[in-house]
Amino acid sequence: MRIRLWRYRGLFASGSQKTSAVVWFILAWASGGRLFSGGRSAGRKAQSQGLVAALLFATASLCSAFEQSGHQVVAQLMTPYLNSAASAELERLFGAQWQQLVVRNAGNVQAEMSRPKNQKLAELQFTLFDPEDEGFEVEKHCANGVCSVAAVLESEQVLLKPSFDDTQKRQAFWYLMHYNLQLHIPLNCGLIRDQGGRKIYLDDDQLKPVNLSFIWNYDLYRKLNQHWFSYAKALSRKMEEENKDAWLASLRPRDWAYETNRLAIAEAYPLALDGRYSAELINRGQEILEMQLMKAAYRAAALLNELFPEVEEQGSGQLPPES
Repeated sequence: MRIRLWRYRGLFASGSQKTSAVVWFILAWASGGRLFSGGRSAGRKAQSQGLVAALLFATASLCSAFEQSGHQVVAQLMTPYLNSAASAELERLFGAQWQQLVVRNAGNVQAEMSRPKNQKLAELQFTLFDPEDEGFEVEKHCANGVCSVAAVLESEQVLLKPSFDDTQKRQAFWYLMHYNLQLHIPLNCGLIRDQGGRKIYLDDDQLKPVNLSFIWNYDLYRKLNQHWFSYAKALSRKMEEENKDAWLASLRPRDWAYETNRLAIAEAYPLALDGRYSAELINRGQEILEMQLMKAAYRAAALLNELFPEVEEQGSGQLPPES
């Protein structure tokens, strides 16, 4: 089934309209439903438990986007793999020092997401599946265009189409980088039933609850205890030894999201089955995360290279149809 990209208009106003550098009108997303309910006769204990559950879930929702400096790692890894045409477009948009600027500001969208006015858009971090799903389906996995796949597709369109101005194109680049990374984080393409791990809590060494989404989006990365630049250099050396062509068996973000979901089912969820935030989860989780960061960087470069092909390359700068 072909995705009709016009369904996802909303990240950016039409090209004839002037918008600010940060445009956060991605569909009117209403939360709908209450976290808990109960009559006046409910006991204080039940109300307290419901309040605690609501607060924990709200905290998990705020932590559903990958750690800010991790975005810098991906940007640093990406830039060497850009072709000359994509590099020239970024230089046109950001200036002669575009490489430094792109890396330094890679966490911009994540910073915006932390603002209270933008919390209604948290669901754009996710593309969630059921265990029995055999692939991505627009109607089920991206209803009303609310998913990370849709955000990447729309950002591609803005970068490509002349009807959008350079302010919008610069923001489109940040969105593309941000949401492309999001769909490579296992729990952000996890299961619908637990909302990508936001409903799952594990016990740490002190028997305190730690949210599974928080673990994969923040804590595993932070436990590496490395400066982002040193970590990026180490991953860059590892990338040279990887079979990167295999990572581009598909250039469709929808396929990458489904691949990430299968990884979550095969690896991330089983590591949490015993209910503990264990050493095994930390060690294996960091290995998985490392590979996903490298894939996200290489694939982001591939998306930009596809949008802006070399002059001698065969291609029109047109996006391939999503099917």
